[in-house]
Amino acid sequence: VNVPVNVPVNVPVNNRQKNIILDIQKDKYITQKKLAEKYKVNRETIKRDLKKLKELNLIKRIGPDKTGSWEVVK
Repeated sequence: VNVPVNVPVNVPVNNRQKNIILDIQKDKYITQKKLAEKYKVNRETIKRDLKKLKELNLIKRIGPDKTGSWEVVK
């Protein structure tokens, strides 16, 4: 799996979280439901992953939950 250039090597993220970043780069409107289905995990797990990625300032949410989009922070 190729890790995006903008994800520092020393940031403690797991492979699924790295792949979520790649998914967001491909589709900024991807939903938690679609991510949960893709990785065969509970939606709560995806919520935790997204929360961690936001706390590490790797992604951010633009707009409201229903109609907003994701952005990978460069």
